[in-house]
Amino acid sequence: MEACLTKTLGVPKKQATADGKLSWEPMECIGACEQAPAMQVNDRLVGKATEETISKLKK
Repeated sequence: MEACLTKTLGVPKKQATADGKLSWEPMECIGACEQAPAMQVNDRLVGKATEETISKLKK
């Protein structure tokens, strides 16, 4: 998923997008094993991190 996040958002981990709205970093565990690889946006569990859910972040 790291390659997908970098490609889709256009920034490497711990870097913000040009508009400053999005950044990302990998986490070891957010306690959502049943949805792994899980994705959290701010304080909200988004669910399984797929190319589709990641691409929706930029909209």
